[in-house]
Amino acid sequence: MRLTRKNAREMLLGLYKEELKEITRMFGLPVSGTKDELTEIILSNVKLSELSKILEELHSFEEEVELKDKPEKKEIDAEKLFREVKRLLKNLKLPRLPKVKDEDDL
Repeated sequence: MRLTRKNAREMLLGLYKEELKEITRMFGLPVSGTKDELTEIILSNVKLSELSKILEELHSFEEEVELKDKPEKKEIDAEKLFREVKRLLKNLKLPRLPKVKDEDDL
């Protein structure tokens, strides 16, 4: 996607304030202000081509971190699970209960 001032603004506003400060530090720009002010400072002083590279690297890094943080979902084979539960139940050693002949034996 080609970076324009409009989508650059949207992307920058989607970042955390600390990330915006880091970008301003990289270019020797002031690091104080609100998110809106920092966004305007960046857009007014950084070429879109340079900003595009930084945002792309930041996006790649975030994706990499997300992949590491999310555990893989494993599909469950229901039939295999059923067979394993059945096997475990068969091997389960329960104490033998006396046979009940009538209500009095209960």
